[in-house]
Amino acid sequence: IIGIVAGAGMKDGKARCAEIQFVDYHQSAAQTIRLAARIAYQSYGEWHVPMLIRTKSGSGGGGPISSNSVGGGAYGHSNAGEQWFTSIPGMITICPSTPFDAKGLLLEAARSQSPVAFLERGRLYRSEPPKDDEGNSIAALAEYWNVPSGYYTLPIGKARRVRIGEGPISMAIIAWGTMVLEACTAAMNVIKRKGGAIEIVDLRTLEPFDEETVLAAVKEANRVIVVTEESDLTSFGRHIHSWIVQHCFYDLDTTPLFISALPAPPAPYNAPEEMVFFPSAKTIEEKID
Repeated sequence: IIGIVAGAGMKDGKARCAEIQFVDYHQSAAQTIRLAARIAYQSYGEWHVPMLIRTKSGSGGGGPISSNSVGGGAYGHSNAGEQWFTSIPGMITICPSTPFDAKGLLLEAARSQSPVAFLERGRLYRSEPPKDDEGNSIAALAEYWNVPSGYYTLPIGKARRVRIGEGPISMAIIAWGTMVLEACTAAMNVIKRKGGAIEIVDLRTLEPFDEETVLAAVKEANRVIVVTEESDLTSFGRHIHSWIVQHCFYDLDTTPLFISALPAPPAPYNAPEEMVFFPSAKTIEEKID
């Protein structure tokens, strides 16, 4: 599938979409993907490989037909994927958190002359806007569940800043995909108890990520949490965490916190255990407090 899509794109410059049911299956095409991402460099810009890879990634059960609450992905269908795709020079990696972003970024990705990995979190396929602990939708993000029927695109490489509460920002949470929803719920619960404001930075594009927006958010808040569905070892989330320490050191009041999946080899098959394995609003809330 990947080979056909890559070759067709090289021939006429038009991106085709390779749909890979689970990101876990990308390994059989690893060499082709790496070659496609560096063709422009190897050919001094004479050749390009416009290619779009859509794939279910991360938590959320057995596949695209699952509801957002179903478990069952386990070790074969629950890998996050970003730690691999973001390590390939020349590869664009996108992981949206809302339906509005998913459509706009997907259409923009189809226009790119570089290979794009479009990671779709399984728990978001039939998701609703995030809610607080009383079941109220969080307005700051709920509007992005309204998807226009017409054509529109969103820029690759631009993050979104979502502000929860009012007043000075006391914490910035860097997240993407499902973790944006969990972070918004956690932030709203904390703000309702303590007041103030917390900002969530939704990266949307992981590679290249929006360095300028991350810098601005850290400089304003001085306290940071990075949240990822990945396991910690060699994760993309850990890369973001270390990047913040390196580039924002003098803007930090304390060491940035880091939240990831539990340090176990695979995600559990059982749905309640899966919910414990991956970070949740409760996990984030405890770190904020």
